Amino acid sequence: MLNKNPLDYNHSIEDRLKQICAPLFNNFKITTFAYLKFLEDGKILHITTNHDWLTFYTKNNLFNDVNRYINEINNIPENGIGYYLRTSAVSNNFNEVLEKFGLWHGMSIYMRYPKYTESWCFATLSDNHQISDLYLNHMNILEHFILYFKSKAFDLISHSDKNKLLSTNAHSFELIANKPIDERIQNFFENTKIDTINLENLSTKFSISRRQAECIHHLAHGKSIKEIAKLLNLSPRTVESYIAIIKTKIGGSTKLDLLNFFSQLPDFVLLNNFHA
Repeated sequence: MLNKNPLDYNHSIEDRLKQICAPLFNNFKITTFAYLKFLEDGKILHITTNHDWLTFYTKNNLFNDVNRYINEINNIPENGIGYYLRTSAVSNNFNEVLEKFGLWHGMSIYMRYPKYTESWCFATLSDNHQISDLYLNHMNILEHFILYFKSKAFDLISHSDKNKLLSTNAHSFELIANKPIDERIQNFFENTKIDTINLENLSTKFSISRRQAECIHHLAHGKSIKEIAKLLNLSPRTVESYIAIIKTKIGGSTKLDLLNFFSQLPDFVLLNNFHA
């Protein structure tokens, strides 16, 4: 059965959506944006700047392929974020249909909450190969756009009006509350434990321990000595000792010296994602 109300709703807000997306479209040649909200009762709010695609998607009941969404959402922990890159190198029926509507080089960002999951989807034309630079090196732009979109379209994405929701065949999205850690990931980190990190800039070469790296990471994120000690199950005096050792190694005397030094190291980005 055709969901007419969701289509009518999308058509009525399409111009406003395009206006909100204009900075993204004009600067990075993204050509289609879609927002989806998956509710726990199996309903979906789906709005997009590509109304032709949504019409096809709705008329052909593609929204009932809920397993595709569930599999992706289940890889995200509650209150977590997931990133999915859709490559055209993977040939399947759904990708082929997307590409007929000019939806190439797709990227989806999911945010999972206890009662619902949101998804922001971006796509462009086949010849926009520069989009990979945005996805790989400037994800903060898309993350900033998500916050901007939620501030500008808060009323559009409210699901209080049930008439604008797509009703799937699923009575609920049967999601795993706490998915176990992927065994491959667990094995990888168990077999690549890091005890010492070697660093250098133009004038200094030195090494720091894993614990010292963790202290720098938390210090750079605004944590106090006491907070770091609690997070790492150390005494505050031990944390102070670690930080003092590092200051000596880099020839600095203050917290600002320490953070300025590490902020100039490309390795600092890796330290921010350091896995203990």
